[in-house]
Amino acid sequence: MKSFYKLITVILLFAGCIVSAAWAAPLKSEVYTAADPIKIVVIGSSTAAGYKVKPADAWVSRYRAYLQAIDPTVEVINLAEGGFNTYHLMPTGFSKPGRESPDVNRNITKALSLHPDAIIINLPSNDAAKNYGKAEQMQNFAVMYEAARKQNVPVWITTTQPRNTLTSAQNKIQLSVKNAILATYGDHALNFWGPLTTYKNSQPIIKPALNSGDGIHVNAEGHRLLFEEVKSQQIYEQLAPTLLTSATTYLSDLAWYGTPHNDLGPIEKDQSNGKAAAGDGGPITIRSKTYKKGLGVHANSSVTYQLKGQYQTFFTSIGLDINARSKGTVVFEIYTDNKLAYRSSVMTGKMNDVPVKVSVSGVNLLKLVVTDAGDGYGYDHADWADARLEGSQTNKQALLATTTSAKLIMSDTALATAPLFSLFPNPASQQVQVVVDAGKKAVLRIYNAQGQQVYLRPLAATCELDIAALTPGIYLIKVQQGSVMQTERLVVE
Repeated sequence: MKSFYKLITVILLFAGCIVSAAWAAPLKSEVYTAADPIKIVVIGSSTAAGYKVKPADAWVSRYRAYLQAIDPTVEVINLAEGGFNTYHLMPTGFSKPGRESPDVNRNITKALSLHPDAIIINLPSNDAAKNYGKAEQMQNFAVMYEAARKQNVPVWITTTQPRNTLTSAQNKIQLSVKNAILATYGDHALNFWGPLTTYKNSQPIIKPALNSGDGIHVNAEGHRLLFEEVKSQQIYEQLAPTLLTSATTYLSDLAWYGTPHNDLGPIEKDQSNGKAAAGDGGPITIRSKTYKKGLGVHANSSVTYQLKGQYQTFFTSIGLDINARSKGTVVFEIYTDNKLAYRSSVMTGKMNDVPVKVSVSGVNLLKLVVTDAGDGYGYDHADWADARLEGSQTNKQALLATTTSAKLIMSDTALATAPLFSLFPNPASQQVQVVVDAGKKAVLRIYNAQGQQVYLRPLAATCELDIAALTPGIYLIKVQQGSVMQTERLVVE
């Protein structure tokens, strides 16, 4: 099971923009590609299997092509088989006298075994054709839905579809199941009834222009309409990874919170603590290892940073600086929201650096303390070497590079020589212009400091975004084009 909330789509199917001449130089950019592809499993019957149409015209094929144009790593696995009804898709081991047995190679259990990210269930008409009523169909859907829920896998269920060969009684079943699916599953229901249905002699039938000729299956245009319904639910957008903040932020690049304490001179940024004067240290060096970034302190020392829940992990390497001349004894302590998260053993100037990793997910205040180990502070020059905060790197995304706009944006499939987009103005309060190359289809998302997606839209040209409703603070705008993603920090005033 993947670490973030797992989504599985199993599809069960049975039967005004202005280009600006000037724009602000972008802040630090992060570029991501999918390391663990989003996977959608489709299960069902003949409509999902693409009966009566060319393979490329089937709605599942259209959906796959659409998603892979956005993200080439997306997988859409189709387990559908003609003639199936709800019983064929029940969990392995299910049994009911007088009803079909589950197909262990194509049922909900098989779909879940593929570790998908979403499941859509669409059973057009085979149950009604067997005179299986609303109660047992809805019970079967509930069993499958619950099986997926137990694995944290949301399911989208399609409604029934019209079928010209059904009796009046069977059509009543179809209508009642359609209404029950819409009422029960709400946002997780896909309406396949509406775009396909007309009426003749008060009975629902497939619209003549969408009939493949057998009165059971729809033609290529019908599949296009089904594809449009699935696309409109933005399932992929709900599955896409959440980026919480920029990849790496060094503490020495941040302002501390409140007033720090240091027993000898000031706390130094990106150099060791020397003596009483500011800037009189040297390169941060623990034994023979030198670091370009970090904090140089002297016991007893304390410094606090306000994180506002924007980061996931704190990393550092701790030890006595060579200024301690192999002398000194200290203890390092890390507090998250005033709770002790880490305490070292007593460290001496003869010890190598020790790497430390502490979770700061949801943390507001990070406090770093160095004590004199109870024997006085002589020679206690200590280093928080390479002290840095890192944002969320979900198992849907792997960080490839942290660049400025002047550098190359790398991906596993392409090499871009310019950013995907830029923002103007930044900071902003009412509107912000997203500048992109016209014709390049992409998806834009905005995340708040807690990693929650607050805005989503497709993007194909430079556009103005109304941000007046956003609370002042720091947001991330992420644009994805194919397998390449770029993020920019947006300051809302």
